[in-house]
Amino acid sequence: MGIWGTAILRDDFARDVNQDYLDSYDDGLEHSAIVKKLRHKYADALKDSEDAPIYWLALAKAQWECGALEQLVLNRVLRIIERGQGLGRWRERGAQALAKRKETLERFGQQIQSPNAKPRKRCKVRHYAPVYKAGDCLSIRLAHGNYGAAIVLAVDDSHRTEGMNLVGLLNYQSQELPTATIFQKRQWPRRRETPTIYWILARTYKPVAASFEIVGQTKIRVRDPQDANIIGQWHDLIRDAELCGQ
Repeated sequence: MGIWGTAILRDDFARDVNQDYLDSYDDGLEHSAIVKKLRHKYADALKDSEDAPIYWLALAKAQWECGALEQLVLNRVLRIIERGQGLGRWRERGAQALAKRKETLERFGQQIQSPNAKPRKRCKVRHYAPVYKAGDCLSIRLAHGNYGAAIVLAVDDSHRTEGMNLVGLLNYQSQELPTATIFQKRQWPRRRETPTIYWILARTYKPVAASFEIVGQTKIRVRDPQDANIIGQWHDLIRDAELCGQ
């Protein structure tokens, strides 16, 4: 876990805990249910002498922001501050960083002893569902009346907001719509010996939706690409399709 400052959430682990709390709050969970969920998720961290204090600080910040700071959590955080627990990350950064962190904790302890005058309200979460199904064969309308082609290889709808499609671009560009034969051949364009495969975010689809059309279905094969380390946008697919055949 890394740190990049002395504020309460300038720590990767603290940010994760805090964000998990706020995400669950926005999803409609009650505060008691959120605490139970987080204690289960971070059970191992709570046994660690350095991580546990960071967990309680991040939890306290989230609860205070939402106007739901428990007395038990407040008392624990005040003891952590008083005893100087969980300072190892900042101690490693030197005396100056350690001193600033201690100052931050003192101010934080004073702040959370008074209720938040403007508690955070639940935010409505928008979920962007994946656009296509696995096996969809797509034509891509390009400049100068040409078409490209791509296959939807997989769907990932596991994230709370960001649905994605795994899409494989085919090595095709023509003034004719791609036929079933084009999709059956599976001729992937290669760059640096790697097929052009992307996970594409659903939220980026609407501005370029008119450029795509389902023109068929194909069965996903065992040898088809199953994953990619690139996350892109739908206009990236159009851009790269323009390069095919050049």
